[in-house]
Amino acid sequence: MSSTIIQSQLIVSIFIFRKLSKRPTKKTKPTRTTNNLNTNITVANLGDFTENFNITLYADATVIETIGMILEGGTSLTIVFPWNTTGFAHGNYTLWAHAEPVPGETSTGDNTFVYGWVSVTIPGDVDGDGDVDPADFYIFAGNYGSSPPSNPNCDLDGDGDVGPDDFYIFSGNYGKTAV
Repeated sequence: MSSTIIQSQLIVSIFIFRKLSKRPTKKTKPTRTTNNLNTNITVANLGDFTENFNITLYADATVIETIGMILEGGTSLTIVFPWNTTGFAHGNYTLWAHAEPVPGETSTGDNTFVYGWVSVTIPGDVDGDGDVDPADFYIFAGNYGSSPPSNPNCDLDGDGDVGPDDFYIFSGNYGKTAV
């Protein structure tokens, strides 16, 4: 199993199989999100049979989405789970995914992958300290005009660059604190 942060995306690997196999885990730093986070889950069927199962993405105990899958033996598939964080309280959430065991599966240790925490905060809180203040502006200004930004937390509208639309969002939240 492995995970990697690529800008605002999380890649989680979960392996479904009937034989024992170990996969290394790579640690990454936490992700911050203000509205949307695309979560990629790669599922591999290392067995010999086509399997039918559900895979679910969670934020703490809250189900973000469940997707039913049919996956041929010896193949893998990456699924995008979009997570709109609107309506979630500001704070840290543990992001994890679980694939249901398939009939006859004897090794289920790789069916659950806990990524780590994701911080949900207000747009413009690019340093993740719970407010939009001069420290955030310093980081934001250093990324202004970049595409893609070196700090993806500055791309407030999610379009791949830091420009006037992002500044509009940032300035509208300047001085606010996450409640």
